[in-house]
Amino acid sequence: MKISKRHIILGIICLISAILRCISSISIIIPYLAFCLCSFVIGMKGKKAFGIIIVLLLGLVGLPVFEFVYATFTTSFMATLLTSILTLLVQTCVYFGLFILANSWISKEKISFSLITGIPTVSFIVIYSVLEGLQSFAFFNAMNQVAQQGTLVDWLNVIGGGNLLVKILSGIAFYMALWCTSIRFVKEK
Repeated sequence: MKISKRHIILGIICLISAILRCISSISIIIPYLAFCLCSFVIGMKGKKAFGIIIVLLLGLVGLPVFEFVYATFTTSFMATLLTSILTLLVQTCVYFGLFILANSWISKEKISFSLITGIPTVSFIVIYSVLEGLQSFAFFNAMNQVAQQGTLVDWLNVIGGGNLLVKILSGIAFYMALWCTSIRFVKEK
């Protein structure tokens, strides 16, 4: 695979997104913006205005609505570590599935995964789901302790928001998976 300008731009978008996710107070919208920006870099054939509208609707409206509804229904299932991981794995797979479907449909090209990018993509998605599942499980345990005991130390654990190293590693895994998925749409000319 030859590295092109688009590969580098996609890598920069993913790197900046991973950094912003860890240090920004608006980190909740970063994955949606990355979805849109990567889709714009990949390019659209045919009706560009239609493709832009579809990407924006999916990235900035469809995904947040899905994640809100999904989180509302699955919050009660996050009582164990395994269910936390599986819930996040499904959510992440939907994100990447929509990314693949939207870009395949808009660019009118089929995506082909090779072992070179397919295995790392799946690995990064699983690593992200495990790390975020651990964070979610720890958060829910801290919330349960606060509800049961309500001590100052328990409140500080909830406010602390988890381990920064785990947050950084999970962000890197997520955006590496996005980069690996995105580069499959970049065609050599």
